[in-house]
Amino acid sequence: MVTLKLVLLLCVGFVTARPPVKRKESKHEIQADYIVTFKSEFDLTETTSDVVKQFPHFKVIPKLQYVYEKVVHGIALQGVSKEALDWLDKQVYIDYIEKSEEWTQNSCSISSPSEPIAYSNQFNWGLDRIDEQPYPISGWDYTPSGDGTGVNIYIVDSGIQADHDQFSNVVALSTGVTCSNNDNHHGTWVAGVAAATNFGTAKGAKLVDVKVACASASTKDIATGLDKIAIDVTSSVKCVVVISYTTLTNYTSVESAMTVLHNEGCIIVAAAGNQGESALYYPAAYSEVISVGAVNANNKKPCFSNYGPTVDIYAPGTNIWTTDQNSTATNMLVKVTGTSFAAPFVAGVAAIHLGLGVSASNVNATIMSDAITSAISNLPSQSHNRILYVD
Repeated sequence: MVTLKLVLLLCVGFVTARPPVKRKESKHEIQADYIVTFKSEFDLTETTSDVVKQFPHFKVIPKLQYVYEKVVHGIALQGVSKEALDWLDKQVYIDYIEKSEEWTQNSCSISSPSEPIAYSNQFNWGLDRIDEQPYPISGWDYTPSGDGTGVNIYIVDSGIQADHDQFSNVVALSTGVTCSNNDNHHGTWVAGVAAATNFGTAKGAKLVDVKVACASASTKDIATGLDKIAIDVTSSVKCVVVISYTTLTNYTSVESAMTVLHNEGCIIVAAAGNQGESALYYPAAYSEVISVGAVNANNKKPCFSNYGPTVDIYAPGTNIWTTDQNSTATNMLVKVTGTSFAAPFVAGVAAIHLGLGVSASNVNATIMSDAITSAISNLPSQSHNRILYVD
């Protein structure tokens, strides 16, 4: 008998001056990271050069970490002191400045096998759930009408172990986050639910690794990952983006990125959060995003899942078998819980619809109209009582 070990995770030249820009962040923070955006009438390359030329004059020299190309008109700076921040505040070309802070990762727990197990000995009840109406029906079955072939699922997360034997179609976008994938297994777990060979929702989709985190993710790195996706997406690319990190802060830069990706035809899916409340958590709360809560095998919302009017739909999110990350990447699985793993079910279904020819503008409505309604028995009022379903 395989012994399971429970590991709990955290439930993630001279320029005319002008008056300081109003910011949500305290000006007294020192050596923090910031997203600095410029007014649209100022050239990005020239303005960035003007800013960087000032760095040697500061006692603490900031680092230019990234120049955004599409999602915002600006740059990411690392190690900004109060002196540098005060100077930036006064420049006429500044639109807004946002402090980069850490986001929450929405996995509650995992159960890891102590030794490799045969895939044939396990099944993902979540897949059975999303193609049965009503549920449960005797026997296990998952036979959707498509598999997401021809669609890119962008996993904005902690990295994917591409050589895992459950993955056959993984590419990566370079984001500058260079820590080892082994720092955190979260991205591999999310990718497995979305598109693993045995346990994935859209088994034919291409997984795109957009690594934005090591042990935690930050605003500037998430924005960088989203910018890389916007650059990668062309008219010929069918695009699904899944994000399993949340924050209570409504960042203008991230909201801008959501709008840009939505306008590029991307379906954006995000975990609703594991705080067990109805507060607004971003990016799930943005109108361009499908916000996903969790449901268990008994058609109930688990206590950790967020709810309320901004949660669009619920998907399996407890005790889900998926791919684990390890040195050999052979025959390794893990059982996971959290809205982090409900979101990739929806991302996979979105990929299936896109692969079958549903237009990007109609995918959201298709998912909502296909959903099983009024089946969640303990959902608080003012919530959308929908469970993901794919035929």
